[in-house]
Amino acid sequence: MNSHTASHIKKKIIAREKNFKKSREKENTSTPPQHTTFLIRTNARKDQRKNERERERKKKEDQRRAMFSLIHGLCEWTFSKPEMRILIVGLDSSGKTSMLEKMKEMFSDLQPIPKEHIKPTVGLNVAKIENFLGVQWTFWDLGGLERLRPIWLKYYRESHGIFFLVDSTDETRIDEARVVCNRMLANTDLLNAPVLIVANKIDESGLEGLTMVKTAFESSALNSNSNDTNRADGTGTATASAPTTTKNGILDSKKKKKKEDASATPIAKRVMGASAFTGVGIKEAVEWMCNAVNGSERQRELDFV
Repeated sequence: MNSHTASHIKKKIIAREKNFKKSREKENTSTPPQHTTFLIRTNARKDQRKNERERERKKKEDQRRAMFSLIHGLCEWTFSKPEMRILIVGLDSSGKTSMLEKMKEMFSDLQPIPKEHIKPTVGLNVAKIENFLGVQWTFWDLGGLERLRPIWLKYYRESHGIFFLVDSTDETRIDEARVVCNRMLANTDLLNAPVLIVANKIDESGLEGLTMVKTAFESSALNSNSNDTNRADGTGTATASAPTTTKNGILDSKKKKKKEDASATPIAKRVMGASAFTGVGIKEAVEWMCNAVNGSERQRELDFV
């Protein structure tokens, strides 16, 4: 073989190697090797499984949080103390604010207003007493002047019960207090609300004052006098109304009795004596109200018990 032929063969070998290298480089750039494709697919499946596990973990965590919130709320509802909202009303100067301040002094750590600084209420006084008789109490003391009594209406619907205070030392206003009380209780927002008539200031009037209040409030059925219930806000004073007559001028007693019975409101009612000055009878009054409200239809209506 001459030198020319050998040189020609060498060039062909070199050219073939170059073409082989180019084809390999082209394969490497266009199509990944089989083992590389396998690794990519494996990593993709790993990422997918990881994401699925993360979603499952978050789902279980959300379920645990929801269950914890439910159990926490159930425990709070089960072990929470019941709340009672009591309305303290009556004529002006019957001792409502003094009674409220005495309750704060007797049943809580709240600082009462000194007696010499107590003034007639214009609007509202509020006292919250925690954990007395296992109950959280909210007492609303409202002004008793005639021009302020329409404010009472705003608190009827949310009240569990009523303390209606009567000044047992003022015989001239006991009948007026009875009329105002009956008018107030004719309001349908107070349906089934227990009412305690508190003959206040018995430290001054004694047994005689308590007897006068009991006679006035217990001698006739509550809400049984039509001229006592012609206004539902508890305002105004007692006035006499003309008798109901027929066309022939004869008293229609059956029609009148039917109207009286329709206005009667079924509630728990009692008259008790107390003194906002000495504190006598106040604890017994609150205990009576607690027993009257607890488990009553009124409580179920307001608290969905």
